[in-house]
Amino acid sequence: MSRMRLFAGENLRPIPLPIQSLVIWTVRIAASFFFLWAAWDLRRSPASLILGFLALAVVSRLLRVPIEGTLVQLEAAAVFPAVLLSGSWTSGPVLAACSSLFANLIERKGRLKLADVDEMVDLVFTYGAASYFFSALAPSSPGSAAGFLLLGATVLVFSFVRLILLLLRSFVERRLSGLPLWALLYQFLAVILVAPVVAVTVMIYPVYGMAGALLAFTSVALVSAALRNLASVRRRSVELAQQNRELTALREISAAFSSDLSDSELFSRVAEIVKASQPVSALALILFDPEDAGEAAVHLHGDSVIHRNQILDWLPAERGAQSPAPLMSRTPAIAKGENRAILLNPRFDYQVRLPLHTHEQIHGSLILESDDAALHEPETQKELSVLADHIALSLQDRSLRKQMKRVNERLKSRAAALQRILEISNELKSHLPLERVVESAVQAASSHLGYSAVLLFLYDRVENVLIPRAQAGRDAEWPELQGKRIPRDEMTRFFLDSFQISRSYFVPEITRVPSGDESTISRKRVRTSTGVWHRNDRLFVPLTSNDQLFGVLQVDEPKSGKVPTLEDVQALEIFGNQVVTAIQSARAYETTRNLSVRDSLTNTYNHRYFQEVLYQEINRHERKGQPLGLVMVDLDDFKKINDTWGHPVGDMILRGIVEELLGGVREMDTVARYGGEEFAVILPEISSEQAYGVAERLRARVAARVFVTPEVQKALTVTVSMGLAMYPYDATNKRDLIEKADQALYRAKRTGKNRVIRARNEEVSSVI
Repeated sequence: MSRMRLFAGENLRPIPLPIQSLVIWTVRIAASFFFLWAAWDLRRSPASLILGFLALAVVSRLLRVPIEGTLVQLEAAAVFPAVLLSGSWTSGPVLAACSSLFANLIERKGRLKLADVDEMVDLVFTYGAASYFFSALAPSSPGSAAGFLLLGATVLVFSFVRLILLLLRSFVERRLSGLPLWALLYQFLAVILVAPVVAVTVMIYPVYGMAGALLAFTSVALVSAALRNLASVRRRSVELAQQNRELTALREISAAFSSDLSDSELFSRVAEIVKASQPVSALALILFDPEDAGEAAVHLHGDSVIHRNQILDWLPAERGAQSPAPLMSRTPAIAKGENRAILLNPRFDYQVRLPLHTHEQIHGSLILESDDAALHEPETQKELSVLADHIALSLQDRSLRKQMKRVNERLKSRAAALQRILEISNELKSHLPLERVVESAVQAASSHLGYSAVLLFLYDRVENVLIPRAQAGRDAEWPELQGKRIPRDEMTRFFLDSFQISRSYFVPEITRVPSGDESTISRKRVRTSTGVWHRNDRLFVPLTSNDQLFGVLQVDEPKSGKVPTLEDVQALEIFGNQVVTAIQSARAYETTRNLSVRDSLTNTYNHRYFQEVLYQEINRHERKGQPLGLVMVDLDDFKKINDTWGHPVGDMILRGIVEELLGGVREMDTVARYGGEEFAVILPEISSEQAYGVAERLRARVAARVFVTPEVQKALTVTVSMGLAMYPYDATNKRDLIEKADQALYRAKRTGKNRVIRARNEEVSSVI
């Protein structure tokens, strides 16, 4: 299909249909009267000449050559000799119209169309004007140079009148569709080629009659063959140009889809490619996202004046009417004028809608409009179908690449999350004390898993409550939360099937129903986009093992600003399993450690633990430059108690003494059983006078304690002797400090018992 047009088509003001019909029928009637008059005027011409050249004209008509969407006529080879030989210009329109009539009857087997009548009307006027011009200026010798010049001028007149008639018809039909430039050139060439045939026929007819004319007329077949060969070459050239144009457009579309352009830039580029390769003035590209059930994406280009919202309003009904069979059709839907369901621009009459789909998926639709009738030509639609198929495949490829990229990103994210969880798990294993485990867990969830606020609750089975034990990002509210005991039911009321994601529970924007039932929870999602985290959203991850609840991990405010995906929640659950394992290990460690550092009788720290703590405290106080007190405690006359009342009573007294010692010291102080009836008290960060005061208080508490037991008929009281040594005043290392305190204790024993002796002071305390 050639893109070369004599003029570009433009919209004209519509002419009412009754006026169109009136004009067309007026022209037809006028042509009929003109034909009848010309035929009547032709009665004086020899009948044999007219009939002979009519037969030649019919043959010439049948030898016409299809090219460039039109038919190149050769009847001029018989019409113009008849005009010259008959001496009547009226023979031209009569022979031309009759040859067209008979040729159409032969080709269509006796059936005529209204278009055939209009063709005869055109021939009557064009050959009438050309024959009159040719007859009026005919030279005496048709074969002379003047004769050839006249014939060339006649061709120009013929072409001019034909063009005027085409313009008139297009105007009446409301649109200039454009006349192929090559078609006019071929018609002009055909008449030039038959000019020698006309000259030879006119010269030999007077001598040899119709036999000579028939012999000369054989050259018309050669002209027809030459034009057909030329048309074939031209057609092949057009096909190659079309293929090159298609390949260029396809290559450019592939390059555009392979680039890193944004969606708007990409589809603008695709629209430019389509407009450059096809007669398109306005374009709309409608895309359906297979992963989004929302509205389609609409891209408008060219001279489109419609708003995208109008297409979105029209689209649901159109998709409902077409799905699924029509959308799967690969045939373009064409529409013209007011028959269009949607108008990109009312100025353009011609519209083509092409579905963009592959065998696997419907991607959207491509709507094209133009004022050029070439948009509706079969070749154009074929090219557009190829472009649409390629765009659909490119869209599918782009969609697959996006999906693969998303999958790869999810896999990378999941692998990174699992790697972080593994690292966190190893870190949790290194923090055996429970307090350090829970603190590390919330910090890890915040820093490594991407949540700005994290709370960890541990479950107390005895009281059936959840206790906040650690937090990250909740510093402002932590003093209020710390120490709270939240009933289990108050939190598990959120654990509903409607909120469940995997084994966790996402509660969007927690709100309370304004009714008397304060435990009723409703979901409310307003003024927020789907997938965006709202400040009142909550995500609870139960920490369980073997269907037993250990606690709850509450995460808020994802750093991404989006609601966690299923993969994110599952990563949190894996993390939660590691936290549960770490908590179990920490509790087991505490139990084991208590057994290893506690005295089995008094449940206070044992001798080994005392040695470790004293060593650590001396090092710490050395770094800080602070004093440290050590008090050695020994029961007075404990052997006599055991010998008199038995070891069970002695054990009871030892436990009672520990209770008094623990009740009289600070939380930071350490009370340990040194051995037998001897105890040690470590007093960190304390002055000598303060340490002496603590020791005196402990001695007084023990002395005031009354022990009552069924094994003894009377209440018992005991006393203790104490020795106090201070670091770094009395000793600068652990061994010397213990020795100094022990020496002070022995002095207290020798000087009367029930007293406190300082390592640097020989004086005894007063007996109470």
